[in-house]
Amino acid sequence: MAIITLTTDLGSKDFYQAALKGSILNILPTANIVDITHEVPSFNISYAAFVLKNAYPYFPKNTVHLIGIDSVFSENTKYISLRYKDHYFVGADNGIFSLLLDEAPDELVELNIGSVIYIDTFCNVITNITKDLFTKIQRNRDFTLYFRKSETITQLSWHYNEVPEGEKLCLFGISNHLEIAINKGKASGLLGLHLSDIVRVEFHP
Repeated sequence: MAIITLTTDLGSKDFYQAALKGSILNILPTANIVDITHEVPSFNISYAAFVLKNAYPYFPKNTVHLIGIDSVFSENTKYISLRYKDHYFVGADNGIFSLLLDEAPDELVELNIGSVIYIDTFCNVITNITKDLFTKIQRNRDFTLYFRKSETITQLSWHYNEVPEGEKLCLFGISNHLEIAINKGKASGLLGLHLSDIVRVEFHP
C-alpha cells in the first residue's frame, strides 16, 4: 500500500483538501494518505520546506511526499518528481526543493501536467499539451505519458495505424495538440477518459 503525504496551503475551511484526496484515491484507491499540514501560509515555500524537512525522515522508505504550494498549473510552471534518501517528492519547481534538500537528489524527473480539453467524433482524446510546449521541454529525451491509473504510453506515433489495431497510441494531430487514441477504436470510452481528466508526462534524463 502506497503512503502519500500532503503538505499544502489549502487550509481546512474549504473543500479543496477533500477534492485533492478524492482525486488521489480515484487513481490509487488503496493509497494511505497522511496529512503533514494544510496550514502553510499561502505561497510560503520556506515555511513548507521547514515543516516537510523535519517530518519526512520519520516516514518509511519509498513514501511519496506531495507538495502543494504555489503549484497552480500553467504552461510556464515546471513540475518535478525526485528521489532523495529513499523518499519521493513531487511539486512545482518554484524554489522549494533547494530549501528542502541538503544535497543533490538521487534521481530527478521533470513533469508536465495537462488535461483533456476535447473529444472528437472518433472518440480520440485531445489534451491541452501543445506540440511546441512538448518539444521545448522534451529536448529529445524519453518520456512516459500517464493517464487513468496505470495506463501509460512511451512513444509518439506519426499516424493512427502505426500501431496494431486495438492498441493505444499518442500523437500530435492536425490541431498540434497531444492526442490519445486507439487504432480503429474509441479511446475515450475504452480508456475511461473524459473532459477535464488529468494526464501527466514525465521526461526522463
